[in-house]
Amino acid sequence: MIPALQLDFVAVTETDGVLIVGFADDPFETTAYFMLQRAEPRTDAEVYFERDGQQHSGYGRVRRWTLSRCQLELELEESLASRLELPNAFAVRFLCDDAAFEQLGAALLRVFSGKGQP
Repeated sequence: MIPALQLDFVAVTETDGVLIVGFADDPFETTAYFMLQRAEPRTDAEVYFERDGQQHSGYGRVRRWTLSRCQLELELEESLASRLELPNAFAVRFLCDDAAFEQLGAALLRVFSGKGQP
């Protein structure tokens, strides 16, 4: 079993051409979070990631991703995983209703440009 972050709340927003997918431990008083960000138009394959603050952040590529009903599994480039202080393969566990799950899947397809499996 791969290591996992338990971040029950999911949010997808888009502002000024920037798509943000976020996971957090609490929707209002967040102490732990994991965020992916992709700007439009896409100029390369890199995605911005941030975990619990900008000290754990960076741009990089996703080797593989898989979305299931309550979990997003990611495999990142080694250098990006190191900057995030995470193993290169890990999961984010979350809870959401069907509508939010559909929105999450569509957003991740856009963020990762279809690489991987939803």
